[in-house]
Amino acid sequence: MLTENEIKLYDRQIRLWGLTSQTRLKSSKILIINLTGLAVEITKNLMLAGVGSLTVCDIYSLLDQDLNCNFFVDSSQVGMPRLLASESRIIDLNPRVEFKPLIIDWKTQSDNFFNNFDLIIATGINDLEIKKLNKLTRKLNKPLIVGGIHGLFGFCWLDLLNHEGTIDYEKNDFRKIGKVDNYREIIKIDNVLGGEGGDKEMQRCLIKQQYKSWQNATSDAIKIQFNSEKKLIKRVNGMLLPLLALLQLDSEIGKPIETVCIDPQLVLEKAHRLLSNWELPKSMIVKDKVDLISKHAYCEYQPVSAILGGVIAQDVVNFLVKKELPILNFALLDGQLDQMPVYIL
Repeated sequence: MLTENEIKLYDRQIRLWGLTSQTRLKSSKILIINLTGLAVEITKNLMLAGVGSLTVCDIYSLLDQDLNCNFFVDSSQVGMPRLLASESRIIDLNPRVEFKPLIIDWKTQSDNFFNNFDLIIATGINDLEIKKLNKLTRKLNKPLIVGGIHGLFGFCWLDLLNHEGTIDYEKNDFRKIGKVDNYREIIKIDNVLGGEGGDKEMQRCLIKQQYKSWQNATSDAIKIQFNSEKKLIKRVNGMLLPLLALLQLDSEIGKPIETVCIDPQLVLEKAHRLLSNWELPKSMIVKDKVDLISKHAYCEYQPVSAILGGVIAQDVVNFLVKKELPILNFALLDGQLDQMPVYIL
């Protein structure tokens, strides 16, 4: 239960999503893997939202470049473990949240460690690490969110297993119980009053979303959504395949950015292999996009982290309070084109 002081503190949020939802947040236990610039933003948002417990595990030292994307630290702390350097300012955001900093490598932890959490968020990990972690979260029936930033570009991918959430639609935009598509199904509808004035007839739909594992990612849904080669080339963001290809290389997280050197030819080869496996048109890969993501790789640009960190934190809340519908299942943030399309992979 929330205390009287907590009800006052979270008053604006409670007005938005209700007392029951805020109580769910308070009881939640979240794990964040790697305190990247993106994770800094997620941490800030979740601490302020009032989750019950937030554990962050990270093994890296604070670098000069981290000062550009981590507002929990200052230059006097360079060289320290970045998690410990950030700890006091994180706690200051909201002492009511139980914050646990762990300087450990997540890859060496047992199943029991991950079983302690309601939701796991990982940033800065590559394709093989996503597969390893997702295999574990699927085994333990734990939801997983993965995100990363590469200069002006970023992504988040969600595996929330089988998630149910409610969303209100206007009554004249009629919905009915049944499958919406291969991944969504309306399982219950209630007639309620809502809208801005609270007096508009609405349909409150309980929708089940079925998520896929990273191992089983395909282009099937994209090819259904954009059902011609012309539409695929024109409407699928040109950074999608290069970014996914970059993830197949070794992660450069925690390294001085001046030492990071990504071979664009290798990214191009990985992108073409992915394109072939997914049976997509060859013209979907543009070499300029490959060169660009290779140059931006592992550079953390704070405004991009702020946007994507807000998106991920919002979907953490959506998942926990079971209101609205989280992303299904991959969002690509393109800061060059000011776009953030969502695809089902």
